[in-house]
Amino acid sequence: MSTGLKMTIALVVIGLVSTAAPAQPAQADPRAAQAVLVKQVKEHIDKAKAAAGKEWPWFQQMLCSNPQLGGDVIGMFFGASRLGAPDADFEPVRVFDTLYYVGLQQLGAWAVTTSQGIMLIDALNPGDTEPRLLPNITKVGLNPAEIKIVIVTHAHADHGGGAKYLQDKFGAKIVMSAQDWDGAVKGGPGGPNNAPRRDVVATDGDKVTLGDVTVTTVFTPGHTPGSISVIVPVKADGVSHTAMMWGGPQWGFRNADVPAREFYENSLVKFQQAVKRAGADVVLESHPFLSNLVEKLAALRNRKATGPNPLIVGTDAVDRYMTIWTECGRASVARYKQYQLKYGPNARDWPQPAFMDEELLR
Repeated sequence: MSTGLKMTIALVVIGLVSTAAPAQPAQADPRAAQAVLVKQVKEHIDKAKAAAGKEWPWFQQMLCSNPQLGGDVIGMFFGASRLGAPDADFEPVRVFDTLYYVGLQQLGAWAVTTSQGIMLIDALNPGDTEPRLLPNITKVGLNPAEIKIVIVTHAHADHGGGAKYLQDKFGAKIVMSAQDWDGAVKGGPGGPNNAPRRDVVATDGDKVTLGDVTVTTVFTPGHTPGSISVIVPVKADGVSHTAMMWGGPQWGFRNADVPAREFYENSLVKFQQAVKRAGADVVLESHPFLSNLVEKLAALRNRKATGPNPLIVGTDAVDRYMTIWTECGRASVARYKQYQLKYGPNARDWPQPAFMDEELLR
């Protein structure tokens, strides 16, 4: 066989081998991919820390403890003492000229007085309505029979559980989004027999008006399919201010997948833009332990007539408050993705985080 023929046969064989078994690309190093996500977690937490300023360091530390420690249950570390307190009662207080805090230590309810009655924002658990909510309203000098509207930020028992009672007893109009009305009909906020009759359906940007007060609702789904947040006009000693309250106070549990978390993040960004346009300078909470609101509300009882109102923090501080929510939420998404690579796709199989390890928070 000639040398040229041998070379031709060899090239054909090489070509056949190459066609039959193409070279496989090198597999991505999962440790490298995890490292990128861990870096993202830190970057988002650092942005949240930068936003904390002097107003929100405790708030930031608590929210970012979720992704920092690899967990998802907001407040489990910092809020545990109040969430599990045997006595959750809280002495109600007048916060602004026409706004009163009538909730509990760990669970919020706000009464807005108007020229035509009371607008209530959230209504506590069903078992708290008669023994706690109504007495608190009475203690601040208001008449529960004047409750005309109840805005339920989301259809969970601890926020809308008292809605049916108030609807039945006082004829109050209940305001929820269509999605949460649907959820309430199926299960009821507090049990299948506790769903209020379908009433006012709130949509994005709706104006809920009672007398001389108009509250704006912003559709911010994520915590529930139809969570709504609110923007509330208030006055302090006759001076107008704008209050805001984020209505979906948690970005997810371990069974919330990445798309659900990103969906929640979109709502955070949307509400941050809405409160910025509204010029909000006051932060309200649906769970007052979140941003030390319990202490601020207590301080109002001893406030001198001309002293500063601790709830008026300014537009910049409100914007930074929402930045903390958003950046800690983004850190949570990155941590979730990293844990998927590290422990597998089923979040329920992941190890429990060391929530009580204070060293990890330093």
